[in-house]
Amino acid sequence: MRTKRLSILPALALLCALMLPAAARAKDQVYYLGTTVNAGEGYAKSDDVSAKDPHYGWSIGRFYLTGFTNVQREGDAVTFLKTAGDDVTLKFRLD
Repeated sequence: MRTKRLSILPALALLCALMLPAAARAKDQVYYLGTTVNAGEGYAKSDDVSAKDPHYGWSIGRFYLTGFTNVQREGDAVTFLKTAGDDVTLKFRLD
């Protein structure tokens, strides 16, 4: 009976070790979104901020996502993957 218990313990330890990195990865992953642009009146444009713009050089912060497990990129498309229980969150970091 004692031999059977010892053979189960390594399997449980291995299972826990495999689960922890995925949970830690989802918690620690950060993906910053976009770049600073001149959106113009009505916020419909996406022009570069030129040196003539009074806000040139400003950076008040950035939007970012957390809580995902992995990211897939295909051209300009970005897909965020998550596992059950992960909470993907959009945040803004004010500098």
